[in-house]
Amino acid sequence: MTQDIAVDIKEYVDDKNRDIRDIIDTRFAEIVHRVEYRAEVAQTALKEAKTELSARLAGMNEFRDTIKDLIASFATRSELETIKEQIKNHIGRPEHVVLSDRITLLEKNIAKCVTHEQFGAIQTKINAALVGLVLVLCGVVIDVILRLVV
Repeated sequence: MTQDIAVDIKEYVDDKNRDIRDIIDTRFAEIVHRVEYRAEVAQTALKEAKTELSARLAGMNEFRDTIKDLIASFATRSELETIKEQIKNHIGRPEHVVLSDRITLLEKNIAKCVTHEQFGAIQTKINAALVGLVLVLCGVVIDVILRLVV
């Protein structure tokens, strides 16, 4: 009988041990499943965050490029100082002096472009072209009159 009890206790302990292992294995499998699910959720969230961050950075880069374009179109401080000095110089001077200076500057530029002899040659060529044009027009008018008369 003691041997039967010992066998029964041993079987009982083995059964309980098996039951506990089954429970532990089941719970371990559930924990592994939860961890894998959380890892998948975290991976999905990470992909979405990367996509959103990429879109946001693209918008920021576009904004940065727009700002760079605007900055490139601004006048520099030295350019503004030059313009400011020119305005100061013109404000204090009478208008006829400013106009006289401009006329002088234009005369110098014209003198650089065309000398007096070149101007005379150009004027002669223009006159010859005008005379030729008048003669052609006269010829056309005479031709039209002759056609009407005949």
